[in-house]
Amino acid sequence: MNTIPLNELLKKIKLLLEMLSSKPRIGGLRITDSAVQFMLLGRNGDMIESAFALPLPPGVVRDGKIADRGEFARVASLLKEYVHHNDKSRPVRIVVGLPPAVTYVQSFSIPNVGSDRLPRTASLNLRMISPIPAERAYMSWHLLQETEDTYELLGVFAEQKVV
Repeated sequence: MNTIPLNELLKKIKLLLEMLSSKPRIGGLRITDSAVQFMLLGRNGDMIESAFALPLPPGVVRDGKIADRGEFARVASLLKEYVHHNDKSRPVRIVVGLPPAVTYVQSFSIPNVGSDRLPRTASLNLRMISPIPAERAYMSWHLLQETEDTYELLGVFAEQKVV
């Protein structure tokens, strides 16, 4: 009879459970005027499994906006091959960092209206201070500080067509 040590059996069971897990792989993508940079987190999410950068020819991306779609698509195809080189069966969730040239950040204060009314009041104020027409913008806010009288918020804006 062939026996497997308990610790080896547990490792194999853990590996099997990880393979069957629905936890998606997670990566980070940054696009600059000169390169596409990518990092893939390990299965635990605490270490980097792989990282690389693909150079972009001059003029493909200008001021954070794609100027040459065909060349950008070619580089994006290469990126996909690098990301899926070992494991094409599992999807990868990617967080994309937008370049500073296409995002706007502004802090603002509103009266302390209570936590139940904060989301609605913050959204209304975002629409009013947006540097982009609200119907053409993605916008969000984050609570920085709360006092008895006010909320200090940080607003972020980006054009929908750029995103």
